[in-house]
Amino acid sequence: MQLGEVDISAITFDAKSRDDIPRLLKALHYIWTNLELRNQVFQVLDTMTSTDKNKGRSGMEFWKMVLLKLSGSQG
Repeated sequence: MQLGEVDISAITFDAKSRDDIPRLLKALHYIWTNLELRNQVFQVLDTMTSTDKNKGRSGMEFWKMVLLKLSGSQG
């Protein structure tokens, strides 16, 4: 880390916010700070990576699904 940076594990979120973004960020924060879970997620994402040029940008669709699933499971 460099001077002025904040460690990801030290970030806090407004629990009273009615917006969905803090919930999504909290889910991503939880995955990032839990090393075992983070490694599992990355392994799953690695197996889902598509290299088929006919399917558009590689990995874009499943990443959207992961984010949507995370945002729904934390509420």
